[in-house]
Amino acid sequence: ATITVTPSSVFGGVTCVGTPISFTITVNPTANIIVTNAPVRVCLTDTLVILTATPVGGVWSGRGVSGNVFSATAAGTGVSVVTYTANNGFGCGATFSTNITVNDCIERHNLFAHAIWIYPNPSNGRFNIRFLTDIYKEFDMEVIDALGQVLWRNHYTSMLYGMVVPVNLRNLSSGVYRLRVYNAQDKATFPIVISR
Repeated sequence: ATITVTPSSVFGGVTCVGTPISFTITVNPTANIIVTNAPVRVCLTDTLVILTATPVGGVWSGRGVSGNVFSATAAGTGVSVVTYTANNGFGCGATFSTNITVNDCIERHNLFAHAIWIYPNPSNGRFNIRFLTDIYKEFDMEVIDALGQVLWRNHYTSMLYGMVVPVNLRNLSSGVYRLRVYNAQDKATFPIVISR
């Protein structure tokens, strides 16, 4: 916008007009913030969420936020207000807030008997195990034949709900085996069938 100011003064009934002076005022837009990764809901035991938004280079804040990372564990259950503040190329700032609800997700508190999903089963010796619990982070797994001999064993740590563990037993012959999953707190055994 261009504004022209013309000075004038009145003295003794006479108006004197001065030289007009023009000023240009530029109104820049505020930053248009778009949050590209801030989930609406997470579970207490979910992995860390990397928060992203544009324009880049802004600052995240809120309960459970450190830098640009949201931790459901650090936030605790309930609603956390997460805020992003950024400036655009004109130096104009804006703030955008969103809610992230952290739930306990008790459906994830499975014991081993309900926490192990083996697929495909039967298999050709290569199969996956999906880990569906958040109460155990570490366990051992072994494959036992019909005579009770342990043919394969492995130890897993830092497990998270939903992780998939690939298993390759293609060196074993066709047959029915038992897959035993255990740790100091719990154990469960599952049949697995290798068929070629």
